[in-house]
Amino acid sequence: MTGTRPFAAGLACVVGLLAAPYSASAATWTVQAAPVPAGSYSLGDVVCLSMRDCIAVGGGVGRPVVARWNGTRWSRGPSGAAAGYFLGVDCASSKSCVAVGVTSHTACDKTLAESWNGFGWGVQPTPHPWACSSDHGATTTDVRLTDVSCRFAATCLAVGNVEQAACGATKRGARIASCGGDTGPLVERRRGNRWTIMKTDFEGVSAISCVSGGCTAVGDSQVGRFDGKKWTVRETLPLGAVFGTLNDVSCAATDACVAVGSGSGGRPLVERFDGRRSIVDRAVSPSGATLAELNAVSCPSRAACIAVGDYFTKGDKKHLPLVERWNGFRWSLDRTALPRRTSDLDLAGVSCVSASACVAVGYYTTRDMDLRPLIESTMPR
Repeated sequence: MTGTRPFAAGLACVVGLLAAPYSASAATWTVQAAPVPAGSYSLGDVVCLSMRDCIAVGGGVGRPVVARWNGTRWSRGPSGAAAGYFLGVDCASSKSCVAVGVTSHTACDKTLAESWNGFGWGVQPTPHPWACSSDHGATTTDVRLTDVSCRFAATCLAVGNVEQAACGATKRGARIASCGGDTGPLVERRRGNRWTIMKTDFEGVSAISCVSGGCTAVGDSQVGRFDGKKWTVRETLPLGAVFGTLNDVSCAATDACVAVGSGSGGRPLVERFDGRRSIVDRAVSPSGATLAELNAVSCPSRAACIAVGDYFTKGDKKHLPLVERWNGFRWSLDRTALPRRTSDLDLAGVSCVSASACVAVGYYTTRDMDLRPLIESTMPR
């Protein structure tokens, strides 16, 4: 879930594109064969360092899954964890990657982080806020990391959430985290091989993107900036103070970021941030869509941005993948390829090395109700 985001055009260029046509310059998406282990599983995120080097992560049947693209085919790689699910991945180089997610620990969900050193994956210990303070005393928690970015001064930052739950016994001497309501934000930073919890003013956080000079994180209707020393968090109310949820963010520079998610009326949401203010773009809703959402975004340059998600048709008869692109002036739809004899398709992650070379990942359901990984690509072969 990485990339850059253009700021060349103003809001007037994009307002009113609720039914924009398919782009004449759209790349051709094709379905790629994914490595399929025994049992159901799906893919949640992908990062591409080049057209011949991509890593996709996910999980199924309780075990994390890592798949690698070498320019010709996808192959499954080993994971260091015996149980869990990866939700995010990023790489500083071909020999330095981090995947984050969730794993089970006794009766609770716990944060999961693994690092790649060019030879293999290994689990890294992450601090786990076992207990959450509340009006009724300390309760146990479910904790997960949903996204990670490793491009800020050789340091990785990961974000996620803490959820109060009566899922197990509280440990004595456990670290106490302050949670807002039933759920709370979690931000962790890795320096070297050590992860620590950072203090922020987020009410909820789901995604992060770091570039030279700082990091930008989003969640619910908030955007936060990290300048290397401290976080500054503010509200961002999309579409004229109408509530929206931001699922992912991608930055070209500290003053050039885009976030995507879902807005009012079940429409996809796009917001641009220039470091001082936010501008809402009315993203594209496919014809006949009743609900549409953007889950991930990747922009290889200021004049190119690709966002992916899913949408439902009238009566929820079909659940289909959604891809739209920005050409520096407006948003338009891409046509996606669909596996045969499938239903309930969704795209959860995307990574692009250029406007015409992208990989998107997610899942689809077979007629036998098995969950299978979906990989769509515009990479030249």
